[in-house]
Amino acid sequence: MALLTVTSCKQDEAKADSAATDSTTNAQVAVNDAKTFKTFTFGSKVWMAENLKVNAEGSRCEGDCNKFGRQYDWNTAMNACPEGWHLPAMSEFDSLLAAIFDTTNFNALQESLLGKNTILWSSVEQNADSSFAVQIKNVDPSNGQGKTDLGGAGATSKSSFFYVRCVQGAPVNDSQWLKQQEQDALVAQNSCSRSAADIMKVVRQKTPGLRKVYDKALKKKKNFQGKVKIKFVIKPEGNVAETSVDSSTTGNDAFDNEISAAVKRWNFGKLKCDDGSAAQGNTTVSIPFAFSK
Repeated sequence: MALLTVTSCKQDEAKADSAATDSTTNAQVAVNDAKTFKTFTFGSKVWMAENLKVNAEGSRCEGDCNKFGRQYDWNTAMNACPEGWHLPAMSEFDSLLAAIFDTTNFNALQESLLGKNTILWSSVEQNADSSFAVQIKNVDPSNGQGKTDLGGAGATSKSSFFYVRCVQGAPVNDSQWLKQQEQDALVAQNSCSRSAADIMKVVRQKTPGLRKVYDKALKKKKNFQGKVKIKFVIKPEGNVAETSVDSSTTGNDAFDNEISAAVKRWNFGKLKCDDGSAAQGNTTVSIPFAFSK
């Protein structure tokens, strides 16, 4: 996973959680009307840390444009970024939002970098009339929401007016992302796949059992805490076929493995298809579990 770095002098992932109060670099980029914009860095990508404010035909101002930026229709947005910059592809948004979600205080970090309850254009075109945009919003994992809810993607009319963020470098071809969207839509049409809400409902029911494992670890080490991300595969019958520790900050392999073993004993119920046919195919899930007093 690429690192999320948000200051000019702090480069390690451990600082990402505190970045909500120190979220931009000192670097600035000049655009064609002499405005400058703060930036932040994600992996090898440099993003504008503010919405674009360039006054152009096909843009409009709502409220304080110096604070919130201007809104653009899609065709204008595609050409609004300064030279050497581009409108982000959906895959670039997905990578950034996934990294943000992997931090502890992800809602605050997201808000500091991308704004709160806003909609940003992407460069991905669905057809002659519509293109994809990303709705940036806060999420609540306790209600079954995950990182895909952090930035909900949807196709909308190109004549709609949304905000723009630019990314440095050459434009990204997102044909593979669009192809995956089409495949996901076909799966959804079959009505024979596990939804994130259904999975998280079971996870919330089962998570209290993990507390027993944590309480046992606390008896051995006072103030023991950390986050363990477990990757597991759910079979159509509902049982968990395999589990693995995807990442961990606990520094305790025995504890991590015990959490993984506990998740493997979970059952998510038999998957039923609307047409009565037998469900086929496994569901792979990665979920972080945070442990603290």
